[in-house]
Amino acid sequence: MPRRQACHDLFGDDFQIQYWTAGASAGLSLLQLAIEQADSLETAKVREALASMDLQLATWPGITFNEKGQNIDWEHPIVQIQNGEYLIVYPKEIQEAPPIYPAPKWKER
Repeated sequence: MPRRQACHDLFGDDFQIQYWTAGASAGLSLLQLAIEQADSLETAKVREALASMDLQLATWPGITFNEKGQNIDWEHPIVQIQNGEYLIVYPKEIQEAPPIYPAPKWKER
């Protein structure tokens, strides 16, 4: 059963899959891969395996960690709610609408 259908079965037909669903799936997949690569549950070995990863997952486009543990292989899109819609405003290559800046005051939204 496709994941999308599983989410709809669990949460209802109006459920909208968001990026954090993919992020959670990617995080757990990474942990599993790191444990398998480390052949251990020892924190240092699993961390070392994670740090050496350079891959793509079906749920996340690119994963490569720098010395601070930040994923440097994928520029995370910035989303802004405009007229009740979630729209990508950055990076420009995938921009759905230009950002509204400065943001309107709360009482004007």
